[in-house]
Amino acid sequence: MSERETTAGLEFATVVFMDLVGYSRLPSPERQAQQIRELQEVVRGTDDFRRAEEAGDLLRLPTGDGMALVFFRDPVAAVRCAVQIAGALRQRPHLPLRIGIHHGPVHRLEDINANTNVSGGGINLAQRVMDCGEAGHVLLSGAVTALVGQLGVWP
Repeated sequence: MSERETTAGLEFATVVFMDLVGYSRLPSPERQAQQIRELQEVVRGTDDFRRAEEAGDLLRLPTGDGMALVFFRDPVAAVRCAVQIAGALRQRPHLPLRIGIHHGPVHRLEDINANTNVSGGGINLAQRVMDCGEAGHVLLSGAVTALVGQLGVWP
């Protein structure tokens, strides 16, 4: 495979990967579904989520016990969105969420249901960063920290 073939379709994105801690131990599928619905409501209520979605710069991916938000243009918007979600959840301690954020390469592809998805280091590392956290944590990879620092802004 040539270098050109390996970079065809490559994009850089900032991925906000999150899951509900203890989700699989909830007493019923109804309770699990209720927590996912409530988390989705909180996420959809953030300003940066709505702006990115309206601009067509956001891919939303369900993960079973959480979700991944893939921001394609503005890495600061991804971090602000995560901070907004974490802030809103302080008022909802029954939704213990951990969040990991990474900026890196992704390839858009179709999943088995023909829905748009992504693969690559951008999403894989975001999940690994999240896995290092506990409920209430918003963890940033070194790449995100460096990028946001270079832009001179911190949400």
